[in-house]
Amino acid sequence: MTQEQEPLWVFDTEKSMEFLDEAEYDRRFVPLDATLDEIIKLVSGGEPIDEVLSLNEASTFKNEASKSIGIVHGSALSIVNIFMNLEQWSGAFINIVSEATTLGVLYPGEVETHNGALQVMTAKFHLPSPLFTPREVKFARICRHTDSNTWLVADVSLESVFPFPNQIVPHLQRRPSGCLIKQLNPGLSMVTWVEHNLVPNGPVHDMFKTLLTSNYAFNAKRWMSTLQRYCDQTKGMDGEGLAVENKNMLKLSQRMVNCYARNLIACKENPWVPLPISDDDKEIFVRMNTNLDDVGLPRGVTITIYTSVLLPIPQITLFEFLRNGSNRSKWDLLSFGSNIKEVMKVSSARDTTSSISQLMVESPATNKAATLYLQESFSDSVGLYVVYAPVDVATAQYLSSENVPIVPCGFAIMPDKPNFMPVGLSDGGSILTICFQLVDEQLSSTDYLPPKSVLTVHRIVSKTVSLIKDALPCN
Repeated sequence: MTQEQEPLWVFDTEKSMEFLDEAEYDRRFVPLDATLDEIIKLVSGGEPIDEVLSLNEASTFKNEASKSIGIVHGSALSIVNIFMNLEQWSGAFINIVSEATTLGVLYPGEVETHNGALQVMTAKFHLPSPLFTPREVKFARICRHTDSNTWLVADVSLESVFPFPNQIVPHLQRRPSGCLIKQLNPGLSMVTWVEHNLVPNGPVHDMFKTLLTSNYAFNAKRWMSTLQRYCDQTKGMDGEGLAVENKNMLKLSQRMVNCYARNLIACKENPWVPLPISDDDKEIFVRMNTNLDDVGLPRGVTITIYTSVLLPIPQITLFEFLRNGSNRSKWDLLSFGSNIKEVMKVSSARDTTSSISQLMVESPATNKAATLYLQESFSDSVGLYVVYAPVDVATAQYLSSENVPIVPCGFAIMPDKPNFMPVGLSDGGSILTICFQLVDEQLSSTDYLPPKSVLTVHRIVSKTVSLIKDALPCN
């Protein structure tokens, strides 16, 4: 599937992407289902398993398939290492992957090349909003070293062979998907990505129903752009052409973005709780954590706040407004009347939306110290992100240290409808997700949020949304 073109893949000129011709796919590959039936009978002692979900059950699942080709900085083996190491894979794709685990390694493969490696994994795929229920999938991942310069990493769901009897809601089913990775030279590779999933027709929050149509939210281009950005940053941190202070800033920024992305993920251990204040145009949620031993986070109780709202403002307009440091005093409650200067910036040569900068906010009050913000902006072809965190000016010289406490906040901006055009050419509205973190020194427990703190949280979020609306013209 990675090497085929037409008639299996059809290039959509309006969407600038390749999409699967399902009739051609069925003609070529569906007869393989008979082989799966024989495997099922073999492992079940000869008895057929009627409960196994058919790969073609259209009433239960919707088919999504797309292909993307891109040039990635890094050797083919270094890219393979990302996929075969669970921690590295979930970290590289943290804007998409959550709660990934390795259930078992059936064969470790060859030590140097991973050839023949086979492992069973589980993961959840998410959008940057806790309002979206992540897509859960169990799959096997295999790696093949096909020749001296080419690797193949492929996934396939296990539900099609072995049923999960306690599963109430059907999981995402992953048809053969993955990457063909061909090394062009020691530091450059060509990656062909196939993303092919059967998505259960389950309930979806109204805000995302339109966005999830037309195979948009989890298409191959989103995975590809995320891989390219991760490898670009890795090259920057390991390269020799970047100043030491800029490398330090890249490392701290990567930790900041990873922490921010984890904050957006809903989890059973620490679920989001609705704020007990009614609001007509938005739902505000909070959760609290206590940090006692992580030196990279402030000690004490941290309150994480989020809301997602629909705004009649184009995605790129909203993104450019929020990432421009000179606009900070228009929406940031802590920066009104302040003088804001950009003291350092590192931009991506590949992607105009991607940059890391330092913003100095100097308060007009003579007795108040300046605040240094570390900020990163980037995109993954679906969402545009602006993530920032205050860093104490006195410790800024130690940015390379993992001991610098950091509390990330930020914005994730998605279009309110599928937009396959290049960023900036859409005139639709936006889904804005706001995620703030506060350290409440007066709280000693996560069991109870006092009414005063509830009102403070509601004011911060509501006022920020109101200020953004007032500062930008609406459609």
